[in-house]
Amino acid sequence: MAEWKDRFQELTSLNHLEQAQWWLNGFWEEGGKEYAEEVWGYCHKFMAMEQGVDQIRYGKKMVEFEYGSDLDEMKSHHILEAMGETMTVMELRKHLKALDLDNNKKMAITEYLLDKYQKTPQQVVSAPQGDVDPVELAAAVAACDGAVTALSTASDEAEAASKALATSTEAAKIAAAAKSEADEKLASAQTAEADVKAAEAELQAAVDEITLLEKTKADKIAKCQSILDDDSAGGVKRGRAVQEKAALESEDELPLRKAKITQTAALKRVSKLRKKAEEATAAADGAKKEADAAKVAADEAEAAAAAAKTAADAAKEAADKALAEAQAALDALKAKGGGSPQGKLWWMERTLEEKKKFMK
Repeated sequence: MAEWKDRFQELTSLNHLEQAQWWLNGFWEEGGKEYAEEVWGYCHKFMAMEQGVDQIRYGKKMVEFEYGSDLDEMKSHHILEAMGETMTVMELRKHLKALDLDNNKKMAITEYLLDKYQKTPQQVVSAPQGDVDPVELAAAVAACDGAVTALSTASDEAEAASKALATSTEAAKIAAAAKSEADEKLASAQTAEADVKAAEAELQAAVDEITLLEKTKADKIAKCQSILDDDSAGGVKRGRAVQEKAALESEDELPLRKAKITQTAALKRVSKLRKKAEEATAAADGAKKEADAAKVAADEAEAAAAAAKTAADAAKEAADKALAEAQAALDALKAKGGGSPQGKLWWMERTLEEKKKFMK
């Protein structure tokens, strides 16, 4: 045990991710590449159980954690149950005791994988990790980290563009509705103004009728009076003038009274319609101002959406470029075969794939 114990403790002191990658590196050609996805799943279950979340997310809900290296006894019980390894409490305790090789009452993922894939601690600590140039590996890691960041940025920009488009669409709907309402109120104002003009025409007709009636009567009386004032007029003529004048001055004024009643009614109608027209015009003016403001807001929202789309397109282009560079770096290392940490490279590539799912 002394040959591997210290190295095993160092290994199980690494975080869950590092232990999982160590495992895949070491056993890649011994089945690791076939069950790499399983190890990915186990590792993420360990991380989720440690953090008390339902799953580790890579999209907008992703949360950065400081991951530990093992699970306490209670969480170990829970994760074994989650893995479908249902046992009695006593069986769980016995199983955990067997798995906990360093006897710290906790379970590391390496200890779980030892049992799962039937390996010995000696095999794990001595598993090859690749002898690729550290500088070249660091460059690939940096390229992948850059791609992950670029993917996150592209996802953020795409979401911002989507929200800006939704805002623009809604603003356009509001502007269209405001214009429609303004048009309706303008039409109502125009109708009201037309009604006023029609009523004013009726009023003018009534005024004209009264004026005509009064003028006609006054002219006839004046004519009679001129005969009476004419000393040269004969007696018969003057007599007729006296009778006609008296008849005119005493005649029934019903037509004139009716015309004045019509005028009064027309005046009231004009006044009422004028007030209605003024209210309709004020409403139309207000609606137009609102429609104009809504149009300005819609235009600004459309411009913002266009700018957001441009930013999103640029971010996607940058992400695509970063992905291509990262993939090229990974492919170059993978091509070296056994000299490269194949498990770590697979893990980096798998992480990129997970991030790409959330790139819109």
